Amino acid sequence: MIAFLDSHQRPRPLTLAQIPAVAWTWSTTDTVEFSVTGWSMFPTLMKGDRLVIEWLPPPDDDEHVGICAGDLLLYVTHDQLCCHRALQRTTTGDWIARGDATTGTGEVVPRQAVRGKVTRILRGTSSFAPDAPPLARRIDRARRAVDLRLQTYVGVARKAVRASLIAVLTIPSVCRVVRAQITVRTSTYPDTLEARWGRVTLGTWHCPSRTLTQRTWTDSLRLNDVFSHWST
Repeated sequence: MIAFLDSHQRPRPLTLAQIPAVAWTWSTTDTVEFSVTGWSMFPTLMKGDRLVIEWLPPPDDDEHVGICAGDLLLYVTHDQLCCHRALQRTTTGDWIARGDATTGTGEVVPRQAVRGKVTRILRGTSSFAPDAPPLARRIDRARRAVDLRLQTYVGVARKAVRASLIAVLTIPSVCRVVRAQITVRTSTYPDTLEARWGRVTLGTWHCPSRTLTQRTWTDSLRLNDVFSHWST
């Protein structure tokens, strides 16, 4: 099924009574974005994809202008919006539509139920046409897999750096050198001081409540003593 994206880009289900209002918005803006909420069109569409829909006016005579077999149709069924692929036209001018992930002959979509067709698929930072070749989609999936793997590596690297800092700062001589280089200055927040080591903020001190907030790897630096000595 399909959900309408509100002004905050949040999917919002539509009731049948709200569809005419969306159609009016369509008629004044040409395109509207919707969000995919199911898996019936996998792998062409994935849950969470955003769809740019071209509004189609009511059919003139017996057919919609601009719809061909293979297009992704947005239509009303069971009081909900649905997006499936148009397979063929019937002798009465209606369409047979079916999800790419489903089997069977599909369902008959009355031409009056068709609201629009998909012109672009937005997935993360990617944007491609519904008829993009399989190779382009495989490249997009590979890129997203690489991005996910890089995020994992970055997270592991951050943990390793944090563990190394904690280990190094437990050495008394290193700890004394770092403490000697710490500077304390007033923060942009009222009644607050901050301790810095070069360009790195190690922690902040709220003077009225004498509350310390510090990075997890700075415990051995005893910033509490640094702030208490400076404030006195």
